[in-house]
Amino acid sequence: MSVLSTIQGTQLLSKKLSYDHSMPAKNPALVGKLDAILSNVCEMVQGQGHQDTASVVNEAIELLEHVPDDAFVTILSKIRAGGYCADYSKLEALYMDAIAFIGEPGALKVIAQEVNAGRVTGGRTALYTAALHLLTKPTAKHVAALTPIAAMEEPTSTLILAAASVVNKHCKHVSECENTPAVKNILNLLTGKLVKQCTASFSNSNPITVIATLKTLGNIGYLAAEHAEEVIKCAKTEGVETNVRFAATMVLKAAPCKNTVKSSLLATVLDQGMNTEVRIGSYLAAIKCADAADLQEIVSKITADTNKQVHSFVLSHLHNLKETNWPLKAHLQKLLVTMNIPTNYARNIFKYSRNIEMSYDTPILGVGAAVDSNVVFTPESYLPRLVNLGLDMNLLGSFVNIAEVGARVEGFDPIMKEVFGPESYLYKTPLSEIFKDSSLFIKQNGANLFNKLEQIIRKNESADIKSLIQSVFNFLKANNIKLPKTDLYAKLMGQEYAFLSVAGPMQEVNINHIIETMKSAVVDALVAAKDMNINTARAAHLHLDYAIPTIQGIPLKIKLVSTAVTGIQVQTKLDSKAGAHDALLKFIPSLSIAIDGVIGYGANLKHGLKMKNAIYSTNGLALFVSLKNGQDLELKVELPEKMELFNVKSEFYQVIANKLMDEEKIFPSNIKDVRIAKEQCFAIAEPLTGLNLCFKMNIPDIVNSNKLPLGMPAQFNIYLQKSEAEMKGYRVIAALKNKADKKVLKMVAGTYGSASSTESSVKLTYTKEANSYKTVTEVKSMWFTTKIEAGFIHQADLMTLQILANHKFKANAPFALACKFDVKKAAIAKGNEYQVTAFAGLTEALTETHKFLTVKMIHAKNGDFTNADLLVNVETAVLPITFGFGMEIPSNTPWFTVITKVELKAALGQTAIEGLVLRKMAGQYQNKLTIQHGAATVILLEATHTVTGKAFTSFNFNTEASAKLGNKEVGTTFTVKFENAVIDFIWELKNAGAKVLNINAKHSMESNAFTTVLEVGLPTLPKTLKFSNIINVVEFLNFIITTDLHMDNTALLHIAGPVALQFSKAMIKQNIDLKISGSFDGTIKVMNALLLSLEKTQFTLDMRHSTTPITMIDIIIDRTNAAETTAKAIIHVPVLVKAEFAAVVTSGLLHTTMNTFILPTTSLARRFKGYADLNLVDQNLKTDFYWDAEKDNTKKLALTTGIKADSSLRKVLVQGDLTVTTLIYGFKLEAMMASPFEWFLGTTGVELAVTAPSKKVLVAKALCTVEIAQSIVIFKPLMAVHTLGENKYEIAGSFAVKKLPALLNFEISSEFACNIPQLQKITIATTFLHEDKNGACAIVFKTGITGLSEPIALEVTHGASEDKYTTLFKVTHGTTVGSVATNVALLSGFKAFDITVDASLPFAVVKALSFRATKTAEGTVTLIFSKNQMVMVKLHYIMASLTAHTLSLECPSRTIEFFVGLSGNEMTFKVFPEKNLSPKMIETVLRVITKAAAIHMECLITAPSLPKEMRIAAEFSLADPTMEKIVNVDIHFPTSEFKTLVNAIVVELKKVYEDFVKDGVFPDMTVVYKELNLVLKELPKYLNTLKMQVTNILTKYWTIVKNWAVTMWKNYEADIIAFVKTAHTDRSPSIPRSIED
Repeated sequence: MSVLSTIQGTQLLSKKLSYDHSMPAKNPALVGKLDAILSNVCEMVQGQGHQDTASVVNEAIELLEHVPDDAFVTILSKIRAGGYCADYSKLEALYMDAIAFIGEPGALKVIAQEVNAGRVTGGRTALYTAALHLLTKPTAKHVAALTPIAAMEEPTSTLILAAASVVNKHCKHVSECENTPAVKNILNLLTGKLVKQCTASFSNSNPITVIATLKTLGNIGYLAAEHAEEVIKCAKTEGVETNVRFAATMVLKAAPCKNTVKSSLLATVLDQGMNTEVRIGSYLAAIKCADAADLQEIVSKITADTNKQVHSFVLSHLHNLKETNWPLKAHLQKLLVTMNIPTNYARNIFKYSRNIEMSYDTPILGVGAAVDSNVVFTPESYLPRLVNLGLDMNLLGSFVNIAEVGARVEGFDPIMKEVFGPESYLYKTPLSEIFKDSSLFIKQNGANLFNKLEQIIRKNESADIKSLIQSVFNFLKANNIKLPKTDLYAKLMGQEYAFLSVAGPMQEVNINHIIETMKSAVVDALVAAKDMNINTARAAHLHLDYAIPTIQGIPLKIKLVSTAVTGIQVQTKLDSKAGAHDALLKFIPSLSIAIDGVIGYGANLKHGLKMKNAIYSTNGLALFVSLKNGQDLELKVELPEKMELFNVKSEFYQVIANKLMDEEKIFPSNIKDVRIAKEQCFAIAEPLTGLNLCFKMNIPDIVNSNKLPLGMPAQFNIYLQKSEAEMKGYRVIAALKNKADKKVLKMVAGTYGSASSTESSVKLTYTKEANSYKTVTEVKSMWFTTKIEAGFIHQADLMTLQILANHKFKANAPFALACKFDVKKAAIAKGNEYQVTAFAGLTEALTETHKFLTVKMIHAKNGDFTNADLLVNVETAVLPITFGFGMEIPSNTPWFTVITKVELKAALGQTAIEGLVLRKMAGQYQNKLTIQHGAATVILLEATHTVTGKAFTSFNFNTEASAKLGNKEVGTTFTVKFENAVIDFIWELKNAGAKVLNINAKHSMESNAFTTVLEVGLPTLPKTLKFSNIINVVEFLNFIITTDLHMDNTALLHIAGPVALQFSKAMIKQNIDLKISGSFDGTIKVMNALLLSLEKTQFTLDMRHSTTPITMIDIIIDRTNAAETTAKAIIHVPVLVKAEFAAVVTSGLLHTTMNTFILPTTSLARRFKGYADLNLVDQNLKTDFYWDAEKDNTKKLALTTGIKADSSLRKVLVQGDLTVTTLIYGFKLEAMMASPFEWFLGTTGVELAVTAPSKKVLVAKALCTVEIAQSIVIFKPLMAVHTLGENKYEIAGSFAVKKLPALLNFEISSEFACNIPQLQKITIATTFLHEDKNGACAIVFKTGITGLSEPIALEVTHGASEDKYTTLFKVTHGTTVGSVATNVALLSGFKAFDITVDASLPFAVVKALSFRATKTAEGTVTLIFSKNQMVMVKLHYIMASLTAHTLSLECPSRTIEFFVGLSGNEMTFKVFPEKNLSPKMIETVLRVITKAAAIHMECLITAPSLPKEMRIAAEFSLADPTMEKIVNVDIHFPTSEFKTLVNAIVVELKKVYEDFVKDGVFPDMTVVYKELNLVLKELPKYLNTLKMQVTNILTKYWTIVKNWAVTMWKNYEADIIAFVKTAHTDRSPSIPRSIED
């Protein structure tokens, strides 16, 4: 029985394998869960908030996206009824913020309800506006929910514009949406309001409301005919404000085309009695719908129109449409191509209306941009009424209106006339008088203002804020200056986002009206701030959601959501009574941020990996201020209970969710979550602030945990903690004593509330006596005491300021700082002289030795000028500097200041620098810079600049400069002249007074010609190089160029000919025709033409010498035939090549030909010829190539091939024949690729088989096979070549990656074998292992090569555990092995450790080296160095105490020990040179004894070589206590005993060295000396060999160099002799004669 027979008669059901990605239906069961979460949120936001507030709000927002639409209003009502908590204000604020981020119809219903009720203001209005603009795909329910906003009489303009953009986005996806109930209802409401508002009375009193209604209709864009008629009716209504009527026309600019609407608009355009702006606006709205008849009517009637503004605008717009290449205007451009549009319209953009359009679009790339701008004038205005600018872009075929901005101003003309007109104050009054009048106005009115303010402030009763504000604004009020009507708007992506309209009755819109409005707002804000209590919370939300399709059909879902919740508590209170004032300011902010992410499978993330992060911060303060008796001030700063600076919690876990979105956390059973937990406080700032900086962390141990990032939450918290819980905060008390000649202010600051509160004080004292003023500041605290005195003396011709500071820090000696400034004034002829002197020092008494700065200023009047001179002298020992500055200031024009002198002098050691800039006379400046070292001048730079004439008309600039560097002198002269449009440049360079280089350049500019002439001369040579270039302008972009290059009278080069360029939107054209002649025979002609257009591209180059061609190039690409593109290129270079190339491209065939003839006139001439056909339909390629087609047609290459591929394109076969002359080679290329959707499981690669004429086959292949097991992936690459001689060359191997248990544990192994018939099989094997097991981490790398004469292997191993670290580096070559092993054992952290390094070496003498370092917990450190298992050196260091240290050095022959000890005023040194053999010792005792007026020092030395203790002593004492600079020194030094000791030490050191040499610690210097001696003996032989080689090289090349020198002398003998004679005449006398000769 067959399988088919078993299912006969069975009903089959069709099934879809596609995955349902739609959102789940709304679930009413989630409302209960949402209620519980909102109750939790309400508790968390009380007080200073909670760390997890944002995370819980995140969950609430996610649930709100899945509840029914009617639940939104129900939840809000329940919040306001106290259904979640009694104090619901913060929860209500968070809920009202959250609905802005949901985008569901129920959320929009709440928004519309609250906006309509007037409960949405300020920042939340902006939030809702942004939310509506960001809504992507609104439905009819969304539109219906916004109906209450459209019904409002005076809604917020930005919000209703955003609501209109929602309707527009909905209509883009619904055809004829203007007739759907939801949209039609909104349109009816808006047009109904428009009928009431668009009247003369309403628009004059409230034009902004009418404009808002019109712009809302414009944002919707989709209007039915009856709605559009109401808008046109509004635009035509006389008496309505012009800006309203113009806005009405702009509504229809984006509306769909309807014939009735178009006809009404065109009738308005052609009505000469209509307002100019209304006509232009109607034209812009109607032109997009015009047909040929409409355009013809517009052209004919507008041409005869008497309104020049409408005439110039419409014709310029039509002209731009005719020339545009913007695709969206292509239908109008085609209609206008055959029409004759007059061009005699007024083009002055500063007087007449214009449309400006620039566009560029590349259809091939699908990229372009268009800029459109309108400038609209009216007949009664000489300033523009309207200016706008728009940008459109083509992005890969999608046309987008990026942005548009515009401004309309009406009534600005009278203001401009009053301010800048011929009868205005600014026009008639000189600038100096304006300055005087302004100064007088400020002084008089300012005095009145401050007198009134002083009267109010000095009253005993409480200060009246309104009175203060009124005084200020009364001062600022100006005359009744009327402001113009102004309208501004901005569009983005085709939607109007905002507009500003300063419109209304002109008698109300003025400066006084604005000031009154500002005053009322400021007073209300200040009065409200007197007693303010704000306690609220706000939220912001970000949601990113991506679904990535997979081959299983279940999408991979990635979601990231973030919520920020900020809490704000602000409380202010002001209680002001007679003689006492109390104020309170309390500010406590908090911030909670949650960032959650999920990655998993399923459209609704039923299971996956989840990340939860929370960030929290809170702080704040309360400020209490109390003022009593008008003098005693007390300020308290109270700190909050919680002061968390930074609190972070992060968690990763696996999750499974059900339909009710309940989550279940899943952790692997074998998880090892090792934690690092610590909490600590730092008291760095505690003495100053009473606060400790603390941190608390609980994070995973990344070394020992095996399931990162899964595990318990990681937490890190930085917070401030009060050092004493009773401390409340800080307190500052200030007391003021105010008398006429003495004022004292004392302030005491510190903490309060705790028993150990500390305080610091500051006392300020001010006294006045006659012309003397003194200020004293005293600061006292527990760390330091400071007193700063500042005294100021003011006399008629002398002012002195002196500052003295005394500082005393805790446990340090006091020190003083002082500085003094004297300002002296002295009268001189017609002016004054001022001198400022500064002193500074570390002493209270300052003298002339402390002077460091002197500044002298001279101010004197000289006729019509005022001379000002400044001299600064810095008198420091390190770098004294003198700086001078002088200038002339005209009395009538002080802004034209002239600098007369700048001088600088500085010295550093023996080096001095002097600089000078001096104005010698009008238009002439002298510069000088000198650098001297001692009496010698190192550098001297001098320059003189002279300027004559007038700028930009006729001037002469001349510079003469010289430089002396030691004995060398260089000079230059540079001149620039400009007169009658001619510029001359002259540059001369001199050396020791003689001219070295001379360059003259002249450039003249005439109406139709530009001429440039350049001459370069070298005075030492008789010839001059001349260059000239003339450009004659025939017309725009059409020139005739003439260029000449001469050497004296000999013409080297002459170039002449026309150059023409032509640009348009459809074509670029260039033509060049040049003739080149010169020192060669004949004339070279260069002709070049370039054409770039949409249909044709051509490049032509023709170069000829007389009639003989040099180079000819002609390239043409023709696209006139839409079915094919042809290209042809001809390249002809006589004698070298003559080539032709051609190509034809169609949709199914590419045909190319080539015919190249190289070296045609020689015996080596050869023609290359061929063709190629690529058939894209039949998938085959055929090509022939002849490399000697002129003589032998058998010399060719022919290729015929076919291409086949399976439907998956993962297997391609290329098969064909290659013919070389008469030999035919068959080939087959097969390429295969495993499926990427199955991770390339299988075989991927290419295989090539070539069949030779002998029927033998050459095979080459490169393959890679991928195998996947449970935890291992294996790659098996193969590269093989089977030659015609049946030899096989193969490289094969495997590469395996294996995952081991636990995270990041793996093993990578590879083995590659190389099979070559001539060699033995070579195999390379490599292993890399990383394993973390039982708390120990191991990394192993091994590699080896076999098949060589001897195998090679390398092994590198790293091991790490909790208290141990090991490494091994091992190299094996045959039987030879070398290795280095390291073992680090931490016995007790860094307090006790054992480190060993062992090296095994393949040498006969040294087979093993070892180094070991140990440290015990008691502090003993031991270093051991061994060679060949024998200890060579052992070093011990013992620190018995901080004052006793022992160091010992052990080797096989002896042990040396050093001891250092300190006790009281004694220091003991002990040395045991051979402690293991004898007890002999050298002991030194240093002792210091202090006596009255003397110091006694002695050194006691005991040694085996000394018969007794040797004593060295010295005593330092004062000869006479009254004479501080005389000291007596008494020294006791036993010379003979010291020599005996030194000799004994030298003998002992020699023995130590011999023992070290014997033990192998030090090298034997005798052997080293002998080796060095042998090298020195052989050195002369090496030097002699080098000498012989150098001699051979010189002998070999001398003849060549000599012949070249003789030839050069013969060719240039005359020039060289002339140059030598000239140089001999100008010889510098400083050069010796012998050198010149």
